[in-house]
Amino acid sequence: MDLAFLAQQRLSQLDKGIPNAVNELSIAEIKRQRWNLLQEDLPLPLAVVKKNALLRNSQWMQHFLVDTDAKLAPHGKTTMTPQLFQQQFNDGAWGITIATLQQLKVCRIAGINQILLANQLIGKQAIHYVYAELEQHQDFEFYCLVDSIAGVQQLAEIGKAYSRPLNVLIEVGYDNGRAGCRSLRQVLELAQAIDKMSIAVQLVGIEGFEGNIHGKDNDDTEALVIDYLNFLVAAAESILPYVKNDHLVLTAGGTAYYDLVKKIFSKIELSKPILSLIRSGCYLLHDSNYYAQHFNRLKKRINYKEQTTPVEHAIEVWSYVQSLPQKDLAILNFGKRDASFDVAMPSPLFYYSPRKHQQPQALSSGYKIFKLDDQHAFLSTPNTSELKVGDMVACGVSHPCTTFDKWKWLPLVDDHYTVVDGLLTYF
Repeated sequence: MDLAFLAQQRLSQLDKGIPNAVNELSIAEIKRQRWNLLQEDLPLPLAVVKKNALLRNSQWMQHFLVDTDAKLAPHGKTTMTPQLFQQQFNDGAWGITIATLQQLKVCRIAGINQILLANQLIGKQAIHYVYAELEQHQDFEFYCLVDSIAGVQQLAEIGKAYSRPLNVLIEVGYDNGRAGCRSLRQVLELAQAIDKMSIAVQLVGIEGFEGNIHGKDNDDTEALVIDYLNFLVAAAESILPYVKNDHLVLTAGGTAYYDLVKKIFSKIELSKPILSLIRSGCYLLHDSNYYAQHFNRLKKRINYKEQTTPVEHAIEVWSYVQSLPQKDLAILNFGKRDASFDVAMPSPLFYYSPRKHQQPQALSSGYKIFKLDDQHAFLSTPNTSELKVGDMVACGVSHPCTTFDKWKWLPLVDDHYTVVDGLLTYF
């Protein structure tokens, strides 16, 4: 990767989380400031990434990839932070998965050559961009999804003006899900149509995403996920005669079920080698609720040994107690503009009083965020609460993706909450 372009971005006091009277700073200059969150060197609210937790999560994935011989193409959309993409390549990633043209451009500027667009490539701007990149860069390896003959025809119409064909994966879905072929008959008909347009588009494999499958309970959901993964395997077997590439690409696996994906895909025996890709994006940050619960299930499925590298949340949103308007209620100065709320409310973790504490103190389960406004969080408190106006509160999040996209930059902090680096986002 080439991260030299990051030096061109400047941050100032006009950006959230930057202290007063800072005119312009580069990331390199931020690293030298040695700001400390607990000493109130930074304005709150502020989302931070904990360096050592992130590195431990990174080590977990490294061990998983080695132990299972899995290949990883993490969802870059989780963070849209090239510095973290670099960490994921250090973890052994094959490439990066993205979902939009803008995300693709960020990856290309960062020098990433192996990219999976886990989405339909559609629209004149996007299609021309990809074909032009393929034409100009012979080392660029790109894959995208199709689920209709009409979509393939649009790609081929533009692609006929270029010399390199576009690698496509047939997206396979499920009833009441989002995009994707719903039957093996549709898959086969589409494979045959692609074969007739192989000058501009060539079929290389099958893609699916199991993360939106929900059953009656956890066991039912896992059974449905396994059924769906077996459907993907059947689809891969059916298109084999139409795959001209020397290997077949088969990919699924978000952060919740990547172990099941690897287990099912490992059983396939085809006449071609298989490039099997899992796409967990949130493993690096984890979270304090949604993925934490999923990881507990994953541990049971793989007989996780507690003495191995722990997995933990690496992202926190810090804020001030700005009001105690009534008994059992505290108002914090962060809200929907600062933290994710699409999956679950933020989870109160710690509090810190600059006047009396040496380090953050754990909050009991009696503290809960039950509502967010744009810039206010409603925190219910137990009768024993010692929170005071001006105290600092750290919350964990669910679904890191929709916290990262609210920040132009996030401090990377050590265990004492001293800023050791700055992470730039490109949403």
